[in-house]
Amino acid sequence: MRRTWSVAVARDDRLDVDWRHVGQVMGSWADRAEISPVGEVMWLAHTGSVEVADALADAVTALGLTPLRSSRTDFEDQDYATADFIGVTGADLSLDPPFVLGEPFRDDPPCPECGHHDAFDVTQVRPVRIDESLLDAPAPDGGHPGPNGWEVVNLPDGGLLLSTRLISALREVAEGLVVEDLLDAHGETSARMAALRAEVAVLTPCPRHTRFEGEPPCSSCGTAKSSVDGDFWVPRSVVGTADVVSRHPRRAALLYVSQAVFAVLADVPGVRRGDPLRVCED
Repeated sequence: MRRTWSVAVARDDRLDVDWRHVGQVMGSWADRAEISPVGEVMWLAHTGSVEVADALADAVTALGLTPLRSSRTDFEDQDYATADFIGVTGADLSLDPPFVLGEPFRDDPPCPECGHHDAFDVTQVRPVRIDESLLDAPAPDGGHPGPNGWEVVNLPDGGLLLSTRLISALREVAEGLVVEDLLDAHGETSARMAALRAEVAVLTPCPRHTRFEGEPPCSSCGTAKSSVDGDFWVPRSVVGTADVVSRHPRRAALLYVSQAVFAVLADVPGVRRGDPLRVCED
């Protein structure tokens, strides 16, 4: 894995700061970081050194601006090969014409602990109904389905739909697999797709093995408050023998699957891998 630190400087015309001078200061770091402008509204810097990021942020602060610091971990094939779980997403068919018909989701209130709320924080109030014709059409990003159509599809609440063919294959290798029926455009139970839900939710990582640059995630909703430095570890006592886990309290969004499950999904058109997770013994 590789760690990358970023410094973003947004233009604020309310402040008495010469934007050209900001560009000169950022450009002076080009030999130590990857510096790029975003039009006339922002400068971005990326570096593999936390010391360079800290020093650059200090230089920007000295100009009277407040830089935005962030970091990320770029995972490599070896990291995925040794992971216990791998995040998974599918094809996004959410643009017009709508794939999900009607309004099956209702917004949840903000988290009572941290106040966070995003598009995944919803409750399903009626069965999900889909336009199955879009399963055989190109995706909005130009991707094309396989011979069986799109078989792994994202839902607006962050959940996943899987084809009945894949679900049959996964039942042979997966534990903790919760499958829920959905409806086609005519209101009949879909014969092609079903919704996947995890049996286990893992909202917070193992505090002994996971390192954060700041605070750990919210214990109520799992919202990240800082970046992970290295691997995200989850305790065996929480995961148990499940092959599908979620990092969201509703257990539908942010799904991670075991190596055995990902082996079934990996070559399906539209499937993308997210971050890896590792399991530690308590």
